[in-house]
Order: sequence, then structure tokens, then C-alpha cells
Amino acid sequence: MTAALLRMNPFSRDKLRLTPRANWGRWIVDCAACSSALTVDPEWGWYDPHNQAFHDREFFRCWDCGRTEEIEWPPDDLVFGAERLLMMRPDPKTRNFDPLTETLNDLMWENGAHGIFDHVDELDLHGVSDHNILTVTERGIRHDRLPLTGHWPQHDHLRQITAG
Repeated sequence: MTAALLRMNPFSRDKLRLTPRANWGRWIVDCAACSSALTVDPEWGWYDPHNQAFHDREFFRCWDCGRTEEIEWPPDDLVFGAERLLMMRPDPKTRNFDPLTETLNDLMWENGAHGIFDHVDELDLHGVSDHNILTVTERGIRHDRLPLTGHWPQHDHLRQITAG
């Protein structure tokens, strides 16, 4: 029954691993056995408040049921691209991305549909061609000439998200 809850990870070299997804502007991993989820960071992993220790980003231990699973992160370019595009959204509740079901192109279209790029012509882009302001592929950002967008929060840690 548990195996039915795990999704095949296209980034994994092995069979089944848990894949982080962005939820409200933070990366989380869903437990395969219960309804719990754990906040993880692609740089420093996750914090266990019971032991007051940081753990590696490559595994997950559920606080509710105790299950331990391996984590398979998407490629770093995809993680960075997702964070960059999501940070353009002013409302953290809309900063969601599942790399198993969405692409960076999907995020780009959603941003455009919700007006994120409506005022790009008002930015001082110093003569940058309109064609190369922001270009994404399914797996990464190719060109990025937009201004900085802030920080990606994970607990008390802020990782700066900058232009590519």
C-alpha cells in the first residue's frame, strides 16, 4: 500500500525516492506513509528541533510517523529557476511548484497570466533587447536580465535569489 503513495521521480537514478516541491515559498517533502510533510532546503537540508540538529538534504525522517526515506532533488538549475520565478509573485501563498507535474515554462506562463510581467516596460533595463529579458527552458533559466527579486526563506535562513 505504501508503494502506491510514492511517485516515480524522473530525476532519480534509482527506483523510488521522494521529490521536494515548493509550497507557499518553501521546499517541502511529503511523507510517503502519513499526511505529514517536512520543510527542507536545497543547500543545508532540514532542522530537527527534537535533537536541535541539522540533517543532510538527501534524506527525510517524518516527525509524525518516524518513517525515513531518501530525497532526490531535481537538478540545481531547475530548483534555482523555480525559486527565481516563484519569488516574482508578491503573495507567498501562490509560490507553489511540483517538479514532477510542472515545468519552468508552466511557471513562466502562470506568472504572465497573473500580471507579473505587465510592467516590465517600465523597468530600467539599460538597453536590453526585449527578446532576452527572461528566457526559460523546461529545466532552467537561459537568460535573465530582470532586477533582483529578494530572498527565499527557509526557517531563519534567507538565501538570496538573484538574476541569472
